[in-house]
Amino acid sequence: METDSSSSTIVKGASITLLGTAIGMGLKFFTRTFLARSLGPDQFGMVMIGVSVLYLLNSISSLGMNVSVARFISMHQQKGAWNRIKGLLVGTSVGVTGVGVLVGSGLVIWAEAVATFFFNNPDLAPLLQIFGIALPVFSLGKLFRGALRGFKRMDFIVYGEQGVRQVGLVIVSILALMGGIGAFGVSLGYLIVFVAVMITFAILLWRFTPVSRKWKHHESKFALGEVLNFSWPLIVSQQLSHSRQRTDTLLLGYFATSASVGVFNVALPLAKLLQVVLSSINRIFMPSATSLYTAGKMDQLRSSYRMVARWTFYLTLPLYILILANSEVLITAIFGAKYSAGHSALIILATGFFLNTITGSFGETLIAAGKTPVNMWMAVLAILINVVLNIMLIPKFGVDGAALAAAVSLTSVAVTGGGYLYVKYGIQPFTRHHVKALLSAVPIFLFLLSLDSLLPTSWKIWTLPFVTMLVYVVFGTGLYVLDAFTAEERRIALSVLGRVRSQLQ
Repeated sequence: METDSSSSTIVKGASITLLGTAIGMGLKFFTRTFLARSLGPDQFGMVMIGVSVLYLLNSISSLGMNVSVARFISMHQQKGAWNRIKGLLVGTSVGVTGVGVLVGSGLVIWAEAVATFFFNNPDLAPLLQIFGIALPVFSLGKLFRGALRGFKRMDFIVYGEQGVRQVGLVIVSILALMGGIGAFGVSLGYLIVFVAVMITFAILLWRFTPVSRKWKHHESKFALGEVLNFSWPLIVSQQLSHSRQRTDTLLLGYFATSASVGVFNVALPLAKLLQVVLSSINRIFMPSATSLYTAGKMDQLRSSYRMVARWTFYLTLPLYILILANSEVLITAIFGAKYSAGHSALIILATGFFLNTITGSFGETLIAAGKTPVNMWMAVLAILINVVLNIMLIPKFGVDGAALAAAVSLTSVAVTGGGYLYVKYGIQPFTRHHVKALLSAVPIFLFLLSLDSLLPTSWKIWTLPFVTMLVYVVFGTGLYVLDAFTAEERRIALSVLGRVRSQLQ
């Protein structure tokens, strides 16, 4: 029954994250919709470029420590090595803050040159300066979040990210636009929210984990070599991964216009909805997978991996079908008709994210196994494909070209990571239950296509929430009729429902 126990731990740990993420995604969509409609494609695109530059530079200033600290805290806590945890928190905080200040200062100083040379838009410079100031605070907040992940306090991460951050962004965005300060004011709002999130994580880490109780009783011991040996491939892979994710936006800004960036960045978050389930599970899966791998329980690890991949497939496939059949309606309903040109990019991006997601938690499993160099080389391959395809496709196909480059890059990562796990450890995500899920999805897809041709656009917009719920209900019923759930999954599903119910109460 150890397999049941490890699977239950993963799913129960992910349930609160999934619930919080769902709420946070709703708030994020509201914010992006409000900004996109209020600012227009040009100014909205400028804000998104600033955010992209921030994330790109954070992958340098974080030094890979936001992931390393989660793994090493989990390991050291199990051994009772609180002196190492203390040293880890002190050493990584100083390092991340120092590099963040250095890199952020560079962006502040060279903002005008970056805005003019890379984006042909001098008006972007003040926004870049704001995000340069935000960089050290943003990176330190990510580090504290990683520490909370190491202590398996997913609830605190939800409070900080989905509560303080997303609610804060809604408030400051509304205030900025009501005050008539446009993109500059929204960027200032981002800075204020990042400070609030960092302080929130710091307080939660100090007050509500064992850190404060253990701090005075242990001397600091920081094994710099051990951490860096694990982290340096993560530094490279995170840098390349974030670069890949932002390359589409940055190269669109270089080869096309800020308006194109705006259109791309309304399709992108819709497609990223397909990652919500797996991202929620991954936060608890990596510490759990580390325990199984360290204990040599490979059969349990394979079983847990398949279960995670299967449930990700079940919960993601209906949403993918909805996007395929209603891409233009989705964009028009949420962001307005002026962004409807992004509907084909949405289909392309959704396909890439779907193929990447259904392969399972390959990246987290590689980290759990200590194979961070493999993650690094996967990131190298992905960004090479992404950059080359962007340069080839954007001048000719614009937003659709950037979407295709991103989709191919995402798929290449999934094939490479999934292939390595299968060859090295015999881990793979697919079972016969996937076939049953596909059989259940086919009539739903045909129904949605026929509905699309029968209803006028205004009706499709108003009926979209009902259709979405109906699709999930019919799909779930089809899975039940086709006996696509194992006995373990039925038990865990009931447990998760109970956990969600208690959180709502």
